[in-house]
Amino acid sequence: QASVAVLLDSPADWPGQALLDGFTYETWDEAGGRFAERKSKWFIDWIERSEGYQPKTYEQCAGVLKAAGYDQMASEVRFACERRRLAETPLLSWRKLGLFLAWGATGFGYKLWLAFLWAVLLVGAGALVFCCNDQVRLADVGNIKHGLYAAEYSLDRLLPLVKLRD
Repeated sequence: QASVAVLLDSPADWPGQALLDGFTYETWDEAGGRFAERKSKWFIDWIERSEGYQPKTYEQCAGVLKAAGYDQMASEVRFACERRRLAETPLLSWRKLGLFLAWGATGFGYKLWLAFLWAVLLVGAGALVFCCNDQVRLADVGNIKHGLYAAEYSLDRLLPLVKLRD
């Protein structure tokens, strides 16, 4: 258990293995812009030198980065924390399945573009199934092309709370 207000360091000063569990700091020394030169990978590698999975070390680092105005690097450190949690979870467990689904669906909430990608894929798959089904002939589509109607129908089924048609 150690605590410092300002962490003065050089990237080369750290040993190959560090015991960071319980180590707290309020900020890093940003003299000369050295702090900004480091990438999030350096911070993640620094944390992962510690033995075992310690989520508090990731949160400590992410909190300091966010307070210093490096929001993107803080998010990448938090994402690495969740990735490590997934790696450290026993293989045959419900928690591993849940973490894997969270990783694949939204990148643990840090990569929301994945949710949009899944929505586009599901609408496309639904439209394809609808086009290959006899329902297209039964539907009164008027002048609208079958493919457009199928995509609209698929989107309507995906978003049940939004009423696209009567």
